[in-house]
Amino acid sequence: MPEQTTDAQTEGLALEDWLTSEGVPLKDPEAIRMAVDVEQRVHELIVERTAKQRLQPPPKEVDVTTLGITAAQMLVGGLPEVNWLVPNLLGPDWIGKISGREKAGKSVLMFIAALGPLERGEPTVFGPATEPATALIYSEEPEDGLLEKISDAGLRNATIVYTHQLGGHTWKEKVDVLVAVAKHRGHKLIFMDNFSRAAEVEDENGPEMGRAAEYLAERAKAAELAVLILHHNRKASGNVFDLSRGGTALGAACDINIVLQEVAGPDDRRRKLTSRGRLKATNWVKTVLLSEDGTAYTLVDNEPEGVDTATQNAVLTRTYLEQVGATTARQFVEAQGGSTDTATRRLDDLVKEGWAEAERHRGRPTVWTAVPRS
Repeated sequence: MPEQTTDAQTEGLALEDWLTSEGVPLKDPEAIRMAVDVEQRVHELIVERTAKQRLQPPPKEVDVTTLGITAAQMLVGGLPEVNWLVPNLLGPDWIGKISGREKAGKSVLMFIAALGPLERGEPTVFGPATEPATALIYSEEPEDGLLEKISDAGLRNATIVYTHQLGGHTWKEKVDVLVAVAKHRGHKLIFMDNFSRAAEVEDENGPEMGRAAEYLAERAKAAELAVLILHHNRKASGNVFDLSRGGTALGAACDINIVLQEVAGPDDRRRKLTSRGRLKATNWVKTVLLSEDGTAYTLVDNEPEGVDTATQNAVLTRTYLEQVGATTARQFVEAQGGSTDTATRRLDDLVKEGWAEAERHRGRPTVWTAVPRS
């Protein structure tokens, strides 16, 4: 006659299985003794889990003969028209990122070349506005600087929310509030300056920034809102799409990524814009010129005369050296990228131009020090 299993043994085995499934190591299951209330709660969890498994519908059978669609079927009727908010820049439920160095003119560009014309239904440097659309602006900028941009852009119907007004809230709470306010005010766009500080991201190289952007994109898309965020570039050179701070998660979460670069230093009113997006129409390079009174942008030649990569690299190298004071080739590579040979050549060029001095060991330069400007 088979040995009967008692209720106590059944519960003990269930408890052991449950602890194992929860990742609790069991070296001596027989030695486990738990309080009655804990035992009861564990038993309830087991019952709940079993009930959920029984209520789950069985997987549907898949007909492999009809699953999927051919490429030819997808192309019937041709390509659909893109529903643009601003042609070549944003759809009505897209999220776009504009990155550049600090004080390079990112927010000025967005206020004057995008937000202002879009509110009035006027053409932008990116493409003609499809219809007038207003924006909710979430900004960390002091009031005097923000008022100047609002005035230059001719904004009247935008809503401004300062970052300190939502201090103490979690990122998801901030997003939910901003989306609700934007919908209530009838806006079509949320403009955020700047993203990493608004989201309070500490580790820009981890996945946290991408996840924050994904939540913002999901909530905005559900509300049929477009989003533009500003983000800072690193003090580096190389491929323009490798300049943005942090890893690749933020860029991957955006529908379009635009990089703003100075053409010939901060005093030059031209800015080069390089865009990469998920559609062909969002892959472009433009050079724009700010008017003398700072109230309008116009398109100029995409490749300005007399400005090349070597000139831009020289400006970046000199700026970096002035900021750190002194550097080795290895330190330069860690901060700016590239190879030690390239770093040595670019730093030696500064020595030839009188912007740096080189400390040598056995005839080879080892440390480069910035020369104070006269």
